[in-house]
Amino acid sequence: MKNYADRKFDDTSLVLTNHAEERMNSRRIHSNDIENVVTYGRSSNIRGAVIYVIGVKEVKLHKPFGINLDSCEGIHVICSSNDSIITVYRNHDLRGLKPRSRRHWHEKGYNESRFDMAA
Repeated sequence: MKNYADRKFDDTSLVLTNHAEERMNSRRIHSNDIENVVTYGRSSNIRGAVIYVIGVKEVKLHKPFGINLDSCEGIHVICSSNDSIITVYRNHDLRGLKPRSRRHWHEKGYNESRFDMAA
């Protein structure tokens, strides 16, 4: 089996965990693809982790500048808060990265008069 995690991340302060290295090898994701995702991808903070991802928008955005990100499209890089890469995978569905609504009950149109028992 070819080892795709042959290069460490010189340009960034990220550290590759053993789990992430195993996933890279099994999913045939190259280390230069991971560097491109972290460098050019969008980031999202979800449940205490930072997720870097490259979608169709990022591929189109960087193409006029001569940066080819076609092989990186759909790659997700999950990083912990201490700058270590936890895992990597491919998923072209980016809906899970959208922030969920945090509206409270008083912002939904409820008011105290609905709960007033004296009325």
